[in-house]
Amino acid sequence: MSLMKTVLLIVGVLFLIDGIWAIIFGKLPAGLFNFLFGLGEYKFPENQTRLFGLLLASPLLITYILSLILTSLLGAKGTGYAIVFGIMYILIITAASTIIVRNAKDSKPKKKR
Repeated sequence: MSLMKTVLLIVGVLFLIDGIWAIIFGKLPAGLFNFLFGLGEYKFPENQTRLFGLLLASPLLITYILSLILTSLLGAKGTGYAIVFGIMYILIITAASTIIVRNAKDSKPKKKR
């Protein structure tokens, strides 16, 4: 397995853990979340946290299901397509979740002069 695939698999597993935690408990695990997205105070309402957890948990699950479907339909060629889709999908979800998290970061109000 190439280095890029290994790194994307690790990120996918971390996203899956973080996402399942958010779906079940309605809050983000502070340590893992800060490891993935950086230190800061993030404010998510409970419903938005669960939706964000669904987004985070989706790459590994969707890629696995699509891989099974494409491999059964197209054989070995389908596996190649599934790998390319998986790489693109996890990169898109990583970018989208980073944008969402940066917008949810609680910035301190600036003092007026």
